[in-house]
Amino acid sequence: MTERRRHRRHLPLSAPNAHWTAHRKAEVIHRIRIGEITEVGACELYGLSAEELAIWFERYREHGDAGLHVTKIQEVGR
Repeated sequence: MTERRRHRRHLPLSAPNAHWTAHRKAEVIHRIRIGEITEVGACELYGLSAEELAIWFERYREHGDAGLHVTKIQEVGR
């Protein structure tokens, strides 16, 4: 098994109705930052919009893991 394939197996599972926990969001951000997956690839794999992923990165840069705990209700009020 190639190194890239082995890591890809450890990416968070994609499911249409999966709940995005802060841990899963952080894992996706981490995989993008170390080059295991591209932003475009993550959006396609997990059904994310580029805007949603950009918000995750912004919150992560500003507040670390704690910034990824924001709920949809809190997001609407932003």
